[in-house]
Amino acid sequence: MSAHNIIKSYLRRATKDSLLGVGCYSAAILANNSRDQVVKIGSCNEDPWLDYYYEIVNCVRTVHTPKVHRLYAEEDNYYYVALMEHLQPLDSANAIFVTLVQNYISNSLAYSKLLESASQLSSIPDPEAFISFIDYLIDRTDVIEKGAWNDYPEDARTLDIHAGNWMLRKDGTLVLNDPWAHYEITEDLERWAEDNLYTKYGYPA
Repeated sequence: MSAHNIIKSYLRRATKDSLLGVGCYSAAILANNSRDQVVKIGSCNEDPWLDYYYEIVNCVRTVHTPKVHRLYAEEDNYYYVALMEHLQPLDSANAIFVTLVQNYISNSLAYSKLLESASQLSSIPDPEAFISFIDYLIDRTDVIEKGAWNDYPEDARTLDIHAGNWMLRKDGTLVLNDPWAHYEITEDLERWAEDNLYTKYGYPA
Protein backbone atom coordinates (compact mmCIF):
# COMPACT_ATOMS: atom_id res chain seq x y z
CA MET A 1 0.00 0.00 0.00
CA SER A 2 1.27 3.49 -0.83
CA ALA A 3 1.18 6.57 1.39
CA HIS A 4 -1.40 8.08 -0.98
CA ASN A 5 -3.75 5.16 -0.40
CA ILE A 6 -3.18 5.24 3.37
CA ILE A 7 -4.02 8.95 3.48
CA LYS A 8 -7.22 8.50 1.46
CA SER A 9 -8.22 5.44 3.51
CA TYR A 10 -7.67 7.29 6.78
CA LEU A 11 -9.62 10.33 5.64
CA ARG A 12 -12.58 8.18 4.59
CA ARG A 13 -12.98 7.28 8.28
CA ALA A 14 -12.37 10.81 9.56
CA THR A 15 -14.48 13.91 9.99
CA LYS A 16 -14.31 16.65 7.35
CA ASP A 17 -12.11 18.93 9.45
CA SER A 18 -9.52 16.24 10.24
CA LEU A 19 -7.04 17.15 7.50
CA LEU A 20 -4.69 19.55 9.30
CA GLY A 21 -2.00 20.10 6.71
CA VAL A 22 -0.14 18.74 3.70
CA GLY A 23 3.49 19.44 2.85
CA CYS A 24 5.97 18.22 0.29
CA TYR A 25 6.56 14.89 2.03
CA SER A 26 3.69 14.27 4.46
CA ALA A 27 0.12 14.92 5.54
CA ALA A 28 -1.07 15.59 9.08
CA ILE A 29 -4.49 14.25 10.05
CA LEU A 30 -6.26 14.48 13.39
CA ALA A 31 -6.26 11.05 15.02
CA ASN A 32 -9.67 9.38 14.96
CA ASN A 33 -9.56 8.36 18.61
CA SER A 34 -8.14 11.56 20.11
CA ARG A 35 -8.39 15.32 19.72
CA ASP A 36 -4.91 15.58 21.26
CA GLN A 37 -3.00 13.45 18.76
CA VAL A 38 -2.11 13.72 15.09
CA VAL A 39 -1.29 11.03 12.54
CA LYS A 40 1.58 12.10 10.27
CA ILE A 41 1.71 10.04 7.06
CA GLY A 42 4.84 10.44 4.97
CA SER A 43 5.14 9.56 1.30
CA CYS A 44 8.94 9.21 1.27
CA ASN A 45 11.20 7.25 3.60
CA GLU A 46 14.00 9.67 2.75
CA ASP A 47 12.02 12.57 4.23
CA PRO A 48 14.46 14.70 6.29
CA TRP A 49 11.84 14.68 9.07
CA LEU A 50 12.86 11.07 9.75
CA ASP A 51 16.45 12.27 10.24
CA TYR A 52 15.14 14.86 12.67
CA TYR A 53 13.25 12.17 14.56
CA TYR A 54 16.12 9.70 14.82
CA GLU A 55 18.96 12.17 15.38
CA ILE A 56 17.39 14.93 17.47
CA VAL A 57 13.85 14.21 18.72
CA ASN A 58 15.04 10.84 20.09
CA CYS A 59 18.44 11.98 21.31
CA VAL A 60 18.39 15.61 22.46
CA ARG A 61 16.89 16.49 25.82
CA THR A 62 14.81 19.57 25.01
CA VAL A 63 11.18 20.57 25.38
CA HIS A 64 11.31 22.21 21.95
CA THR A 65 10.92 19.05 19.85
CA PRO A 66 7.56 17.35 19.16
CA LYS A 67 6.43 14.35 21.18
CA VAL A 68 6.22 11.31 18.93
CA HIS A 69 4.29 8.47 20.55
CA ARG A 70 4.84 5.85 17.85
CA LEU A 71 6.57 5.60 14.49
CA TYR A 72 6.31 2.94 11.81
CA ALA A 73 8.50 3.23 8.71
CA GLU A 74 7.88 0.87 5.78
CA GLU A 75 10.97 0.83 3.60
CA ASP A 76 9.67 -1.55 0.94
CA ASN A 77 6.54 0.50 0.27
CA TYR A 78 8.26 3.82 0.82
CA TYR A 79 6.09 5.43 3.50
CA TYR A 80 5.98 6.10 7.24
CA VAL A 81 3.25 6.73 9.82
CA ALA A 82 3.84 8.60 13.08
CA LEU A 83 1.45 9.24 15.96
CA MET A 84 2.29 12.62 17.47
CA GLU A 85 1.01 15.24 19.85
CA HIS A 86 -1.39 17.81 18.40
CA LEU A 87 0.34 21.19 18.24
CA GLN A 88 -1.17 24.63 17.69
CA PRO A 89 -0.23 27.48 15.31
CA LEU A 90 2.03 30.28 16.53
CA ASP A 91 0.66 33.38 18.18
CA SER A 92 1.93 36.79 17.06
CA ALA A 93 4.65 37.11 19.72
CA ASN A 94 6.21 33.76 18.86
CA ALA A 95 5.88 34.38 15.12
CA ILE A 96 7.94 37.55 15.58
CA PHE A 97 10.47 35.67 17.71
CA VAL A 98 10.90 33.00 15.03
CA THR A 99 12.05 35.72 12.61
CA LEU A 100 14.69 36.68 15.19
CA VAL A 101 15.86 33.06 15.31
CA GLN A 102 16.24 33.17 11.53
CA ASN A 103 18.27 36.39 11.85
CA TYR A 104 20.48 34.75 14.48
CA ILE A 105 21.11 31.78 12.20
CA SER A 106 22.09 34.10 9.34
CA ASN A 107 24.48 35.97 11.67
CA SER A 108 22.51 39.21 11.50
CA LEU A 109 21.44 39.05 15.17
CA ALA A 110 23.80 38.67 18.11
CA TYR A 111 23.51 35.87 20.66
CA SER A 112 22.86 38.41 23.42
CA LYS A 113 19.93 39.95 21.52
CA LEU A 114 18.31 36.57 20.85
CA LEU A 115 18.83 35.58 24.47
CA GLU A 116 17.21 38.82 25.63
CA SER A 117 14.17 38.25 23.39
CA ALA A 118 13.86 34.59 24.38
CA SER A 119 13.93 35.58 28.06
CA GLN A 120 10.76 37.62 27.57
CA LEU A 121 8.70 34.68 26.29
CA SER A 122 6.94 32.14 28.48
CA SER A 123 7.15 29.70 25.55
CA ILE A 124 10.89 29.30 26.21
CA PRO A 125 11.46 28.10 29.79
CA ASP A 126 15.28 28.02 29.48
CA PRO A 127 16.55 30.57 26.91
CA GLU A 128 20.20 29.44 27.03
CA ALA A 129 19.19 25.81 26.50
CA PHE A 130 16.95 26.87 23.61
CA ILE A 131 19.81 28.63 21.81
CA SER A 132 22.08 25.64 22.45
CA PHE A 133 19.44 23.50 20.73
CA ILE A 134 19.45 25.86 17.74
CA ASP A 135 23.25 25.79 17.59
CA TYR A 136 23.25 21.98 17.69
CA LEU A 137 20.74 21.92 14.84
CA ILE A 138 22.93 24.28 12.79
CA ASP A 139 25.95 22.03 13.34
CA ARG A 140 24.04 19.08 11.84
CA THR A 141 22.85 21.00 8.76
CA ASP A 142 24.60 20.97 5.37
CA VAL A 143 23.03 24.11 3.90
CA ILE A 144 22.10 26.96 6.23
CA GLU A 145 20.93 29.42 3.58
CA LYS A 146 20.16 28.76 -0.07
CA GLY A 147 21.76 31.01 -2.64
CA ALA A 148 22.57 31.17 -6.33
CA TRP A 149 26.23 30.50 -5.50
CA ASN A 150 25.49 27.17 -3.80
CA ASP A 151 26.52 23.89 -5.39
CA TYR A 152 25.18 21.07 -3.25
CA PRO A 153 23.80 17.58 -3.91
CA GLU A 154 20.01 17.42 -4.34
CA ASP A 155 19.63 15.55 -1.05
CA ALA A 156 21.83 17.90 1.01
CA ARG A 157 20.22 18.61 4.38
CA THR A 158 18.93 22.18 4.25
CA LEU A 159 17.64 24.30 7.11
CA ASP A 160 13.94 25.10 6.67
CA ILE A 161 12.72 26.83 9.80
CA HIS A 162 10.16 29.30 8.49
CA ALA A 163 7.23 30.15 10.76
CA GLY A 164 5.11 27.29 9.40
CA ASN A 165 7.55 24.74 10.81
CA TRP A 166 7.25 26.07 14.36
CA MET A 167 4.19 25.42 16.54
CA LEU A 168 3.01 25.73 20.14
CA ARG A 169 2.29 22.96 22.62
CA LYS A 170 -0.93 23.21 24.62
CA ASP A 171 1.08 24.45 27.58
CA GLY A 172 2.47 27.25 25.41
CA THR A 173 5.96 25.80 24.76
CA LEU A 174 7.54 26.69 21.42
CA VAL A 175 8.18 23.53 19.35
CA LEU A 176 10.28 23.12 16.21
CA ASN A 177 8.20 20.63 14.26
CA ASP A 178 10.09 20.03 11.01
CA PRO A 179 13.40 21.90 10.50
CA TRP A 180 15.03 20.16 7.54
CA ALA A 181 14.37 19.78 3.83
CA HIS A 182 16.39 18.50 0.90
CA TYR A 183 18.28 21.09 -1.12
CA GLU A 184 16.18 20.09 -4.13
CA ILE A 185 12.72 18.84 -3.16
CA THR A 186 11.58 16.10 -5.52
CA GLU A 187 8.49 14.88 -3.64
CA ASP A 188 5.35 16.99 -3.92
CA LEU A 189 2.55 15.50 -1.84
CA GLU A 190 0.82 18.87 -1.72
CA ARG A 191 0.35 18.91 -5.48
CA TRP A 192 -1.11 15.39 -5.30
CA ALA A 193 -3.43 16.57 -2.51
CA GLU A 194 -4.70 19.40 -4.72
CA ASP A 195 -5.81 16.82 -7.28
CA ASN A 196 -6.99 14.03 -4.97
CA LEU A 197 -7.97 15.29 -1.52
CA TYR A 198 -9.17 18.84 -1.22
CA THR A 199 -12.28 18.64 -3.39
CA LYS A 200 -13.59 15.70 -1.40
CA TYR A 201 -12.22 16.29 2.09
CA GLY A 202 -11.74 20.04 2.21
CA TYR A 203 -8.64 22.19 2.53
CA PRO A 204 -6.58 22.03 5.73
CA ALA A 205 -7.63 24.53 8.38
